[in-house]
Amino acid sequence: MIKPFFSILVVDESGNMISELPLDVRKNSTETYNATVTDSPVESGYTISDHVRLLPEEISVEGFVSSVPPESVPLAGDLGGDMGPGSEPSPEVLDAFAAIMKVYQARQVVTVVSGLSVYPNMVINHVEFPRSVEQGLGLWFSMTLRRLIVVSTLSASLPDAVIKKLKALKKARAKPDPKAQQAMATLKKGRADQAPVTDPGIKGTAGGAAANFP
Repeated sequence: MIKPFFSILVVDESGNMISELPLDVRKNSTETYNATVTDSPVESGYTISDHVRLLPEEISVEGFVSSVPPESVPLAGDLGGDMGPGSEPSPEVLDAFAAIMKVYQARQVVTVVSGLSVYPNMVINHVEFPRSVEQGLGLWFSMTLRRLIVVSTLSASLPDAVIKKLKALKKARAKPDPKAQQAMATLKKGRADQAPVTDPGIKGTAGGAAANFP
């Protein structure tokens, strides 16, 4: 286990660095790129890229924060220190745990700098801290980060002539239609003028339920 160039930088909304998550040893890391491809047939002549959607990048890293200075021991496997009775994690380990959990719980944005690329707008979506006697008092952690898609909202001002036309159209739609009003009045008058249908052999109106049969 060595420490190649790999950093997790905590940044503010403007992208300025606030702090760096502690990492003495990076055991391994994986940078993952995925895409979703349509299952439907694509006709020839169409743009193929319209049917492929790139997913946000993911980075997984297994790291270690030592309870003793790394330069004071010959082997990386000895960085954990003793975990015998009465042993407690060092302040460096506790501070590292608190720093990682603060970024996770606050959902802060970080920038990951690896030997391959720089990944801005990353957030921690998984982190775990395995503990065992063999690992000692150092802080081992496994973390997964995923890129957050950030978009900007654009606004534009309409010309005054367009605004006037829109207002006039809205006003015209709100004004009652004289022809429609006249048709509705005629329909109501026709219903009022209709006389009830009666039959000499039937008592009551046409809508009555009683009938008188000879």
